[in-house]
Amino acid sequence: MTETPPPLVFQTLNEIGIIAQLAGRRFEQVMPLGLSLAQFTALNHLVRMGDGRSLVRMASALQVTKASMGEVVRKLAEKALVTITPDP
Repeated sequence: MTETPPPLVFQTLNEIGIIAQLAGRRFEQVMPLGLSLAQFTALNHLVRMGDGRSLVRMASALQVTKASMGEVVRKLAEKALVTITPDP
């Protein structure tokens, strides 16, 4: 019994996913200070939008959960790249 190959759209999306994963990994290999792609994205967002962004606003803009954003910002603070202050 022969299997039917997956539809072209699935094959295309699968290849795009593989390329994205490989590109993201390579990106992280050349980042200074051992930054992850998520950390770089958060720093880039702060540079473009300015300091003082709340975790909720950053999480919404970057389409991640507040908990995930909090972890990324905490790691940036450990590397002394950001300062965490209470949200008034």
